[in-house]
Amino acid sequence: MHTATIKNHSTLVDEVPSLRILQLASGDLWAGAEVMVYNLAVELNASAKVSLQVVLLNDGELASRLRQAGVAVTVLDESRLGFFHLLKRLVQLDRQFQPHVIHTHRRKENILGACASLSRRGCRSIRTVHGDEEHPPRWYQLPQRLVRLADRLAGRFLQKKVVAVSDELAERLSHRYGSSRVVTIFNGIDPQAVRDRADAAENPFTEDENRFRVALVGRMVPVKRVDLFLQTAALAEQQGEKGFAFYVIGDGPQLAAMKQMAEQLKLHSVQFLGYRDNTPAYL
Repeated sequence: MHTATIKNHSTLVDEVPSLRILQLASGDLWAGAEVMVYNLAVELNASAKVSLQVVLLNDGELASRLRQAGVAVTVLDESRLGFFHLLKRLVQLDRQFQPHVIHTHRRKENILGACASLSRRGCRSIRTVHGDEEHPPRWYQLPQRLVRLADRLAGRFLQKKVVAVSDELAERLSHRYGSSRVVTIFNGIDPQAVRDRADAAENPFTEDENRFRVALVGRMVPVKRVDLFLQTAALAEQQGEKGFAFYVIGDGPQLAAMKQMAEQLKLHSVQFLGYRDNTPAYL
């Protein structure tokens, strides 16, 4: 277990933070949900009224960036620890840090955080739902169905609030968890940080300065519908539009399939740029 030093309770009282928060996330990717967790953690960590501890189940890009930002991070490696061992470690951290709130992200973390919050009075668990499930488990996929059921029961009965990142998602979640439990909080960014990173970078589009540039930025997974983006580019080419340049920025399991689709459509105006760690420069 990779761990950062957690301030003891007496020290926290001396510093008089009014709220102790434990963020629980997977951290296996660096995508939209992880960026949101990062931005939220950095802002909370900057507040004198909040004492923050982030617990991740993977030591990846999110963990690295949080450490660089000065956020206290503990990694419980899910590749080495089973569910109940993870829960035991999380309960230990809960009793040491004594958070008022355990904020969870994604299914496994929702169940772990909800269960851990029951181990001590005065602790409440909430979840943020970053998107609805794409492919519900089929009737014969019993383990997946049981995990899904446990997640929904945790959200319905053990966690105090369910945060949706859009009104449309909130509407769907209200039928599942009850409208009184669901609130909408849109994802936020640091506008000045985005502008600073964009201004510090060179223009990556020097070859296409005179064309109308259209970009899709995201992880290459089915829910992003990169296929529709490519079909749009194909339609523009078929109609003889020469003034467009299309860019696909991001990596993921569907990248190879999308490149193959672009070849099949004989697209000349589309470029796949892969993962970029400074996307503001492309905006």
